[in-house]
Amino acid sequence: MANNPYVNKVELADGTVLIDLTSDTVASGKLLYGETAHGPDGAAVTGSIPTKTGSDLTANGDTVTVPAGYYASSATKAVDSGSTTQNAPTVNTSTGVVTATATVTAGYQSADTKSNTLQLSTEAGGTTTPTRSEQTLCAAGKYTLGAIKVAAIPASYYTLAEVFPVGSLYATETSTDDPATILGFGTWTKYAPAPLNWEDLEDTAWNSVVGVVSSGIYVWKRTA
Repeated sequence: MANNPYVNKVELADGTVLIDLTSDTVASGKLLYGETAHGPDGAAVTGSIPTKTGSDLTANGDTVTVPAGYYASSATKAVDSGSTTQNAPTVNTSTGVVTATATVTAGYQSADTKSNTLQLSTEAGGTTTPTRSEQTLCAAGKYTLGAIKVAAIPASYYTLAEVFPVGSLYATETSTDDPATILGFGTWTKYAPAPLNWEDLEDTAWNSVVGVVSSGIYVWKRTA
């Protein structure tokens, strides 16, 4: 042991052995990476058995350097990172199902295809008459991604109901139909028994409005 620079056995003068490493079998390849002990010659031993997997590695550009302690070798090798393709969503107009799919090609990560679906709701639909305010509608029995907007009537436009407000008079010399049937709105009451003749009205303002002589004038007043 004279040439051994390390201490591997301690023995007292009376022959009592305090420490004896000479029969130990510790070696670097028998210890986990980073663990320390002493070999049979008394020299320190550091474990070299890898304890980390390749999934712990991080890529640096197009290469991955594997340091000591990993299962993989310590060489530097090129890595194919693969690619991801995002397909345009599709809509099944019969079922109202929207499907989005993404596909990953083989490479640094495993190849795989993922998809997700969204079920659109069936709209109830509705009927509306344009007003001065914007309204929201939908198509009955259809799968839709958004509501249909009915724009407000511009302020410069007038509806027939605005042209003929409550209290207005409606006159015709050719039809005895209720104006509610002809115009589609309002409650109308005969202004006077029909048919009227021109002589009954010639002393009124109708003389200047109508301007012609007629054998029958039918006048209605909007009451609601």
